[in-house]
Amino acid sequence: MSLSRLSARRRGTLLLCLVPLLGGAFWYRHHFTPSRWAALHDRGNLVGSLLRQYDGLAGLDEAALDALLGHVDTETWRGESRRCYWIGSGRSLEWFPEYMVIYLHENGTVSRVEYEWA
Repeated sequence: MSLSRLSARRRGTLLLCLVPLLGGAFWYRHHFTPSRWAALHDRGNLVGSLLRQYDGLAGLDEAALDALLGHVDTETWRGESRRCYWIGSGRSLEWFPEYMVIYLHENGTVSRVEYEWA
C-alpha cells in the first residue's frame, strides 16, 4: 500500500510513531557511554555528550580518565602534561580526523580540553 492511499489520520499516526523512533536512534548514536567509546574507532559523535555528562571533564584525575576513556600514556608537550585520544571525524561540523587533547594540571587533574587535526 502506498503512502498516498492512507488517510490523513493514519499518516499523522504513522508520523507520530516514526518521530520518536528516529529521535531515539539519533540520541543513541550520539550518547556517550564508556563501552561505546571503547567499541568505536570514530568517536567524534560521542564527544559532545561526553563533555556534557562529565562537566567538560573538569577536575577528573588520570585514574578517572583511565576508567572513563581507557588508558593512554601521558606525554609532556611544551612544558604541559597532556593525553591524546583519537576521536576520528564527526565532531560537530568537523570533517577531518582529530585527536581530543586533554591537558592536565601539575596535580594530575584536567585543566582543559582541545582538539588537534590528525
